[in-house]
Amino acid sequence: MQPNHKTWVELFPWLDGYVSRKAAILENLAPDLDWWFSQMPDETALYTELPALCGELARIFVARHATDRLHTAFPAISSDLNVSVLGLDKRALAGLAYATGLSPDTVALAPLKNSALQFSIAELTASPGIGAAAAYQIAIALIENSVTTCAQATVPVHVTDVVSKFAIPYTRAPEMSLGSPNDLDKIRSREVSDAIDYAIVTIVDIEGPIRLDHLTRRIIQGFGFDRASTRRQEQVKRRIPRTMIHRSRLGTFVWPEHRDPETWLEFRRPSPGTIRPLSDIPPEEIANAMCRVASNALNRDALFRRTAELFGVSRISASASDRLHACLDLLLISERVKSDGLTYSAHSRVFSIGSDETYIQ
Repeated sequence: MQPNHKTWVELFPWLDGYVSRKAAILENLAPDLDWWFSQMPDETALYTELPALCGELARIFVARHATDRLHTAFPAISSDLNVSVLGLDKRALAGLAYATGLSPDTVALAPLKNSALQFSIAELTASPGIGAAAAYQIAIALIENSVTTCAQATVPVHVTDVVSKFAIPYTRAPEMSLGSPNDLDKIRSREVSDAIDYAIVTIVDIEGPIRLDHLTRRIIQGFGFDRASTRRQEQVKRRIPRTMIHRSRLGTFVWPEHRDPETWLEFRRPSPGTIRPLSDIPPEEIANAMCRVASNALNRDALFRRTAELFGVSRISASASDRLHACLDLLLISERVKSDGLTYSAHSRVFSIGSDETYIQ
């Protein structure tokens, strides 16, 4: 089965009326205010548990759209599905048989399109045996099956599990007092050079990979300077082991010894309410996050938006967009992500962390 890439409102046309004041009914169900217009289920799944969301939509449908014919309310339901997918008990099946004129013995095998979908919830609940619980069961089954039709055919791990598995907290190294401004002029002395070397290792181990200029600035600030001359900056940079420095057209970053940019698969999320500017993040880390987001196929705008949100960035500037494009190019070149011309999705492969294995699509 191939994904249909439909938004929620395309899957469920009855959501189209939720605007203005009525929009408040749906707004709190997912982070984006107009998620039912702008997102596909795969996108919403990044930050919302779909089973719970489907349950809420089922309650809303039964309460507010009971007179809608089911075949128009759920146009994405496959013609191959039969009544058995509704999960109704024997009493409710008998009621459905009564409503449709079918045999109680065979109604479970009847195609949905020729039976239940021809009625509204109100009409079905008028039949003996179909009460409020059965009405809710019908609604949630139709919603969940519609979402399944839209989603990727095989996603062995829920996308939120994939993202969270590779996300680790971003930790900023504490401010360090390394000496006085005059001490920095004695950089060749054993005491000052040892202090700088210690600061390099400590900051990079906690906060790395970190931009080279940021690391240099932090060390200079440790000697009481707000700013420093180019000469002093170069003196500090020369203390950084070359093996820790990785340069690319997207910036120069200093990496800790325990993280190899070629094999590192994780990314670091800031604490809630804080932002990590994309310009401060190495391209390898942005690419790692983007690859996790692409566990479900997304168009480019959605892929960029979701990736940026993982770092607390809600508005994508022109420079940030350029950086995201460059990181996507890295993923395409390395074949970690593929594209069908409209959407982008991670290649099927196994990534290992310790003894754990995560399969992504």
